[in-house]
This record gives sequence, C-alpha cells and structure tokens, in this order.
Amino acid sequence: MPKRIANEARQQKMLELLKGLDGLTYETVSKQTVNYALIDLSHLFTWAGKQDLYTGKNPCDGVAFEGVESTRFELFTDPDLRAIFSSPEFNQERTGDHPYHYWLVWILALTGTRRGEIAKLRAEDIRQEEGVWFFDIVDEGEEGKRLKNKHSRRRVPIHSKLLELGFLETRPKEGMLFPKAYTGKGRKTVGDAFTKWFNRLRRSLDITGKKPPHSFRHTAITKLASASVPADVQRILTGHAAKDVHGETYTHLDAVSLVLLRGNLEKLTMPV
Repeated sequence: MPKRIANEARQQKMLELLKGLDGLTYETVSKQTVNYALIDLSHLFTWAGKQDLYTGKNPCDGVAFEGVESTRFELFTDPDLRAIFSSPEFNQERTGDHPYHYWLVWILALTGTRRGEIAKLRAEDIRQEEGVWFFDIVDEGEEGKRLKNKHSRRRVPIHSKLLELGFLETRPKEGMLFPKAYTGKGRKTVGDAFTKWFNRLRRSLDITGKKPPHSFRHTAITKLASASVPADVQRILTGHAAKDVHGETYTHLDAVSLVLLRGNLEKLTMPV
C-alpha cells in the first residue's frame, strides 16, 4: 500500500485503487503501520461481536507482521530539559503567534499526559475542586475527544509551576483550550503541527535520539518513580491501567483526593 495517496484517489474503492497502482513505483507504508491498522480492525470485529453485529471468527486475530521493532522512545536528560526551557526560540513562543507551543511543552513535562489528551481539551475542562485546579480529562462531549482507554479518564492537578508561569490567567475562557493545536494540512490528528514544530526545535538544540513530545510522558513517569511516588498514584495521574484485579475493580478514580494527587505530582520537578 502506498505511503501517500492523492486526495482524488481517496474516494476510490480499494480494488480500483490497487488496480491503478499496477506497474508503478511508490513508497509503501511500514510493517508497523500495517500492524497498527490490523489492531484497529481486530478491535472493530471484537466490538461488533459483542454487539451481535458479527457472528464469525475475528479475521484479524493473530494476524501481524512478526519481528517488527516496537516503538520505544528515549527519555529527556536533564541537560536536554535545560536546553529546551532556556531556549530563546522556545520562550518567545509564549507571546508569539503560537503560544500553545509553549504551554503544551510545559504541560506535557509537568503532567506526564499524552499529547492528544491535552491538545483537545476545552476551556471548561479546566476546573477547581477541593481548592485544587486540575485538568478534567474526560471522554464525553464532542467528536474527537475519544480517549485511549477507560483509565485515561481522570483528573490531573495543575502543577504549581504552571500556576507560577501564569497558565490560568492566559488560558482561553471558552472554546478549545488550544485552538491552533489542530493542523489544517496533512492528517487531522490533534497536535500534529505542534509535534512538527517541537521536532524542529529539538534538532536546533542538538538534542539527539528518539525524543518526540511523547518522551515527556516517559520522562515524567520516570521522575515520579524516582521521587518515590507510589505506583498506584503514578498510574492514576498518568492514565495507566491497574496492574491487578484489586486496583481494576475497586479503585474509583473520581473519588481519589485531588489534594493527595497534587501532593504527589508536586514531587515532579524540572531542572530549570
């Protein structure tokens, strides 16, 4: 399958599209991309079976390219983080045409959240309870706010560093929290434009290795563990599934104290 397909060809049926490729030379999608598509299809057939919309065997079950290297991102080192946060190019984004560049970097670094979870939040998803400001990461509402799994629905306190930087005062009071986080070109994946900008910044700072924005999540989780934050609190903050039946069945995420979560999140610090 070609890696890129012309817009006018996207309306064709699959067989017609494939016939039109006969004799042509083109760059194909990676085996990893094919595996991701097969996983999505497998989930679709599983869902259809549970809804009694499909009664056959899941045709994608166990089908995948073998020997494909899994995606593993590297951590940001403290020198990497210092380079980013002290960079004039980074800091000028705060008052430039794309302030969401500045705020997304800080939020990802100080929450361990996924890029898409934050980039698609609305202004009303910034809330306060128990005297604690937090990001209300939910899977309800308009199209496009679907989360990765049920554990992703959670409340993440807003770190004191973000409050100190003035995030609450500069945030939009209605609509999308980061309206320009959507790119109008290429795929309409939330935050794509931000990722392209960040990768350019990273390269300009000579930060090497496989370190896209998702590396902030790996870095934050590692720093939380190094600060002796309990594993169950780490999972609640970052939206990971519980590791046992006890946690899976009996932990009610919306009842966990925000004060407790904030106290543990505050142990996450950046070298600035």
